[in-house]
Amino acid sequence: MPIERRDSTTQLRAVLIAVVSVVLAAVLAVAAVRSFSSKGASVIKAQSDARFSVDIATVSLNVAKGGPVLFPDAGTGGQRRPIFVFHEGSDDEKGWVAYVAVPPGAPKDCFVNWDRSAKHLTASCTGTTYPPTGAGLTTLKTEVTKDGQLLIDLAGAKG
Repeated sequence: MPIERRDSTTQLRAVLIAVVSVVLAAVLAVAAVRSFSSKGASVIKAQSDARFSVDIATVSLNVAKGGPVLFPDAGTGGQRRPIFVFHEGSDDEKGWVAYVAVPPGAPKDCFVNWDRSAKHLTASCTGTTYPPTGAGLTTLKTEVTKDGQLLIDLAGAKG
């Protein structure tokens, strides 16, 4: 059976194509990991002092498009709990509200869900409805920073 013979230029070209392909795959993998990691441009970050930080510009766009924004696992350590963030008005410095997505006194597996068509929240266990502002739910203290972040105090519930 005859064996194909290649000249050195053809062999060099094949090796270079293989090396370039491997390098390109590695670069794409690193880019994908960075885009999904918390070190990249992030909307959310948990603070070590039981505060949760949200980028106002991004969240206000999402609120305007679809209503309150759910963060299903806000916080750090034992402070994890689902919260909603909502904004009323045109002033980005004012009108922010954050509230716990579990009705007061309800079991931990009873969540409120946003009904986009009805424009209200509904508790999964009782059917009780709440306005998008979260009135009737446990609200959390909020503060707007100079760099456009909304700080939510996960430990400081109001009512």
